Amino acid sequence: MRIAFAYSTDENYVKLTAVSIYSLLKHNPRATVVVLSSNVRPESATFLRQLVTSRGGCFELIDVAEKLNDIAALGAGSYVSFSAYARLFIPHLLKDRFDRIVYIDGDTLIEDSLDELASLDLAG
Repeated sequence: MRIAFAYSTDENYVKLTAVSIYSLLKHNPRATVVVLSSNVRPESATFLRQLVTSRGGCFELIDVAEKLNDIAALGAGSYVSFSAYARLFIPHLLKDRFDRIVYIDGDTLIEDSLDELASLDLAG
């Protein structure tokens, strides 16, 4: 089964997301990590890539800033960071590439393997 763990972040939350990714990889080595990004600086993107690949994981960064501009144009409020809306694009962006996608908020600390969660039977 092809499983990916997805995050969404902007530059303001890169460090917090990096801590979550580190904890994910500590307990789930060689995980595939996909980060939907909005206004993440190139050096921050490089840092995240090195964090994942140095621990044996696979990494992909998808820039969704333009898609988030479309959401802003619809009048979405500023109560929630616009990068939080990026999770809405996960099925559209990743559905053909993975059998299961587990979205993790950037402020989540992983304390154990997520194998059971990632393989949970969702039928019915």
